Amino acid sequence: MKKRDLRSEREQHRREENKEYILSASESVFAKKGFSFATMDDIAEGAQFSKATIYHYFKSKKEIFFEIMLKSLDEMNSELERIQKKKTSAAKKLKEIVRFTFDFFERKENIYRIFLMERELMQKFFRFMDEKQKPASSNQDLEYIRKHNIKKKVLVEVIRQTLEEGMQSGEFRRMDVTDTATAFTSLVHGFYFTRFWREKRYDLKDCTNLIHSIFLRGIKKA
Repeated sequence: MKKRDLRSEREQHRREENKEYILSASESVFAKKGFSFATMDDIAEGAQFSKATIYHYFKSKKEIFFEIMLKSLDEMNSELERIQKKKTSAAKKLKEIVRFTFDFFERKENIYRIFLMERELMQKFFRFMDEKQKPASSNQDLEYIRKHNIKKKVLVEVIRQTLEEGMQSGEFRRMDVTDTATAFTSLVHGFYFTRFWREKRYDLKDCTNLIHSIFLRGIKKA
């Protein structure tokens, strides 16, 4: 039996903890100052590390912010997969998914607001996502795109599986589950993020019931 390298394990654990501290502190800094005005000095101060230590883990604040976004997607996907595995009706699963998604976006509002409002950050992100621009992007940016796309697909897959279950149980009519899942996620995300420009505000219960009821009318078996 191979002997465990406890020293290496402790060092790896320490590095992971330090990275989490930096990401947590960075999220607070970005929420307070915005992406454009936040500096690595601010992040170092918030995390109570030297700036050199911050650079040991991350090359730039853009890398930190994108890492926060990836971590956020992991948190979301974990809960969505838990909901999908529940022993309940497909319709109830969809409603819980809508409610959780709105609640999650609400808890992460500062980060998503920064992403939507910071023109520099948005331009960088969509430039990286543009297929024509990918050859000019760094390997690090391409790796972020790859990870981001993989994680974003989890939500669509959870919805697709739920719709498939609903069809098999007789709750939902026959449909193209992939197209419908894509439309569903677009509806949920679009409804939430337009809140930053809408005059009317919806609470969690109202927006959950609205989206769920509208969508369910279209897929429910007559």
